[in-house]
Amino acid sequence: MSRRMSEGQQTINDLVISIHALARGDLIVQWEVYFGTLPHKLISTRLLVMAVAYAMQVEQYGGLSNRTRKKLLRLGSASVDQAVVMSPAGTQSPAWAKPRSGFIPRPRSGTRYVREWNGKSHVVEVTDKGFAWQGQTYRSLSAIATTITGTRWSGPRFFGQVSS
Repeated sequence: MSRRMSEGQQTINDLVISIHALARGDLIVQWEVYFGTLPHKLISTRLLVMAVAYAMQVEQYGGLSNRTRKKLLRLGSASVDQAVVMSPAGTQSPAWAKPRSGFIPRPRSGTRYVREWNGKSHVVEVTDKGFAWQGQTYRSLSAIATTITGTRWSGPRFFGQVSS
């Protein structure tokens, strides 16, 4: 349902676009208007822009439906054991099965890591029981990296599994 605008009135699209040009102080004033409080002092300007733009659109077109609100509340209050993650294929898996940001799953058995350190090549093979290096099995790549270097190292970083 569209509303007729008088000649002097801006459309919601124009208002949302104009938010990007506002100074931070003006954004904070707009935040107060829409949310009734001051934003946290460390909130980014980008987030202020997005939140104020969203609030303007909610005011114009309405917010989430009651059904959607209830579903979000229900999902937010579910325990980790009960939460479900939907894959892009539409299958479900427990929330705890979803990898954390930065988490690297254990590689398959038979995977080999090679790293040269101080002119010597080191080969580590992934086994069902851990990581094999020089005839011994270790629980982690980090333990091997520490043994090789004599200093604490992140194994995935040492063997090039993690970029930074």
